[in-house]
Amino acid sequence: DPQSQAFNYYPVRSNQAHAWVEVFFPGYGWIEYDPTTEIVAEGEEGAMNSIMPDRFETLMKEILENHGTLKEKEFNEEQEPESEGSVLDNVKAIKKLYPFIIAAFIAILAVFLRAGYKIASALSVDKRKKAVFLWLHVRRRLRLAGYGSGAALEYEWVKEIEKKINGTACIYKDYTAARFARMWGEEDYNLMCSRYRIFSVQYKKAVPRFKRILAWIAPAASLLSKAAFVVIVAFTVNSSFAQEYDNPLADSIYDSAKRQQDAQLWERAIAEYGRGAALYPDDPRFPLALGNLYYGRSLYNLAMEQYGIVEKLTPDNPDLLYRLSQTSGSLNNYESSADYLERLIKVQPDNKRAVGSLGWMYYKLHRLYDGEQLLLNALARFGPNADFFMTLGTIYSNMFRYEDAFRMYQDCIVMAEASGDRSFTAIAHYNFSIFESRYYNFEKAWAQTQASLNTLNRSSGRLAKG
Repeated sequence: DPQSQAFNYYPVRSNQAHAWVEVFFPGYGWIEYDPTTEIVAEGEEGAMNSIMPDRFETLMKEILENHGTLKEKEFNEEQEPESEGSVLDNVKAIKKLYPFIIAAFIAILAVFLRAGYKIASALSVDKRKKAVFLWLHVRRRLRLAGYGSGAALEYEWVKEIEKKINGTACIYKDYTAARFARMWGEEDYNLMCSRYRIFSVQYKKAVPRFKRILAWIAPAASLLSKAAFVVIVAFTVNSSFAQEYDNPLADSIYDSAKRQQDAQLWERAIAEYGRGAALYPDDPRFPLALGNLYYGRSLYNLAMEQYGIVEKLTPDNPDLLYRLSQTSGSLNNYESSADYLERLIKVQPDNKRAVGSLGWMYYKLHRLYDGEQLLLNALARFGPNADFFMTLGTIYSNMFRYEDAFRMYQDCIVMAEASGDRSFTAIAHYNFSIFESRYYNFEKAWAQTQASLNTLNRSSGRLAKG
């Protein structure tokens, strides 16, 4: 099973370690032959269809920490090595292309952000999907031109836009018909396309040229600026761990380990992090990086062990507390996860992500009243939040408060649709369908399941529909 691999190692269980061979018989070819004995070896378990996670992680730790230096690839004397001069020439040639590569990337990004839905509509085969993508393209054009949604519901926003740009309402009606009408085909889609052409003419009349040009440039510039901000924040966060540890040798070991990790030389990276931790036990960077490495490979027990070392060094670090909560949750240790989140909120009371995660943990622990009070207070402090609404809907469903749960799911979907987050909207509809089916409202559950699939074709939605 390729999904079970960790650091390019695979667990081989007793029922998999089978000595299948083939023997060549002249005139007959290769014939399968099974020399494996039916007798279980001493100390071997007979049934190992699934290996215990703790045992597997312990074995992985032993292998990785004691693995020798990887063997270097032997040099082939017949193959002439590339001269240093030619390598430098290639690097210089690539550097000269940097401005063109960056310009091409920005141009492609601008086209994708401005006309991505239009391209998706053209490429899609299903007429209903083509219609949905076409409406999303229209909506994006309007919002990029400055016609932001001031109304709570989309159809109210469309009515406002129709007063300024004639034809918007017709396209929206075609879009809703494509989603919900039983009979909708190629003729309807062709009619929608003709209405889109009319809308485009009216759009050009209503929107000044400089705004239309800005609509092509602004999304890419905005995304690039956000990406730059994320990089700066990430650098700042990482620097907060290292600010007191300006040791040249420690930095050298840490940088070497990062390079090995980036090259996916896992054993070498782990060995370097271990060496750094042994030489500099008060430097939290080494166990933190090692914990992140294990967490990224779903080795949660090993990650928890490393994060525990960091916790002793920096017990009130918000990023560490959140990582500890996530790791505990992955190990189904919900009590510990909630404890870490409560500690985090004491340090950062305005951390919305921590509040939302704690609300969900309270639900998992059946502390429904605590979850309700936490999220209601958060809504009063921070204002409407789709994530809070969805968790409250789930909590109220388990408290058998149908009307409150119904209202929360509705508010969640309205906010999700307004944000344009299709993935979150699809999940909200899916959770709404589960909620309705719990109360035997199967027609409503069916409608929510269909709405989820219309928003995004997810496997969970197909499963719910089946």
